[in-house]
Amino acid sequence: MALFRKSPEIFGLDIGSSGVKAVYLKESGGSYTLTAFGFAPLPPDAIADGTIKDPRTVVEAIRGAVSRAGLKSSSCAIAVCGRELIIKKVQIPEVPAREVGDVVQLEAEHHVPFAIDEVFLDYQSVGQHNGVLDLILVAVKKSKVLEYAAVVEDAGLSPAIVDVDSFALGNQFELNNPGDRGETVALIDIGASIMKTNVVRGGSTIFARDIPFGGNNYTQAIAQQLKIPFEQAEAAKLGR
Repeated sequence: MALFRKSPEIFGLDIGSSGVKAVYLKESGGSYTLTAFGFAPLPPDAIADGTIKDPRTVVEAIRGAVSRAGLKSSSCAIAVCGRELIIKKVQIPEVPAREVGDVVQLEAEHHVPFAIDEVFLDYQSVGQHNGVLDLILVAVKKSKVLEYAAVVEDAGLSPAIVDVDSFALGNQFELNNPGDRGETVALIDIGASIMKTNVVRGGSTIFARDIPFGGNNYTQAIAQQLKIPFEQAEAAKLGR
């Protein structure tokens, strides 16, 4: 019987180009506490421009991060970013709720530079006015999602949730800053190879984009200028 079955605990798994992080947040009284954290570094060429180049190394890093965090659950939440991800704010005529999905499918063909049957498509309503629905349209190539899901599964885990990096950033901000103050806030996450941006207002995303620029660009500039190896330049950048 499933009546008294406990829901599986889901932890966060961040697969970045410089390393893998595993975290677990415990909810108590409407707030969250970080109770587990693990990190495993990745060599610079394991993931490039958001594409996994060395799956075996990434799998081992995932296992290492989860082990160091002391996590026993196999269910995790992951997120994707990069060039294969398209985020657009679009408008469609106001239609009955049951028809929105079909209209979005047609509208997406004008905004997504990939064949529609090659992407996972989703949307979120962010407002309506004068018979028009404002939507955030999200499309990501299926190959991108399956690529990341494959290394997670090869590490013995189950990707229960696949989110978008910039939206996860927005969720974090909204959780820590409850209440609609009407402010427009720009959230920026500078990773090793990709900078994620999310502009939010009133609890909704109004603009989001991934920019292929990150900390590795500075490291490479230091390495070239000082004529030293990448690893030494990274240490210099971090003040070690």
